Amino acid sequence: MIAYFQLKFPRTTVCLIFLILTPFAFSKKENRFFPQKVLPLLEEYCYDFHGDGAKKGDFAMDELVSLGNFDQHSKKWDWVWKNLYHRNMPPANVPQPFDPEISMIFSWIEQAAFGHDSSEYDPGHVVLRRLNRIEYENTVEDLFKIKIDARNYLPADDTGYGFDTIGEVLTLSPLVMEKYLKHSFPLVFF
Repeated sequence: MIAYFQLKFPRTTVCLIFLILTPFAFSKKENRFFPQKVLPLLEEYCYDFHGDGAKKGDFAMDELVSLGNFDQHSKKWDWVWKNLYHRNMPPANVPQPFDPEISMIFSWIEQAAFGHDSSEYDPGHVVLRRLNRIEYENTVEDLFKIKIDARNYLPADDTGYGFDTIGEVLTLSPLVMEKYLKHSFPLVFF
């Protein structure tokens, strides 16, 4: 049996097959995401100026990609992220990536180069915010060109830490809602 296996499949062939299939057997979803999704976008939008021998601005994207270990080169990836974010790259006179493509590149850079994992961070609760009296006056004047004195119609705003613009403090009680509605009818029918 061993002789048959050795005759049919020489060692070099078996080793070659093992080396070819090993990365695919142990690759994770994240490891496939870059070559399948992100790399084609970088090749399409960046390599004309920063790859395949082109090194405009003394920067070669293909060299950066070939270095691997993206977290060890986070300063260069930060430069890529900032230029893409500010729409400096690609230049305006060449085809631009679509927003979902840009988001995909951003997400990958943030995760691979910066080590950001959005599932680990809790941004906190979202606060429903209302306008305070001064903001309400200015908004009505900007929208309807009508000067009002909201201080006479609406109750005083609560303050927090010395400010009356903090969303957690500006609650919308039934009384405040009733006053806003009562005050809005003359504005609508003016």
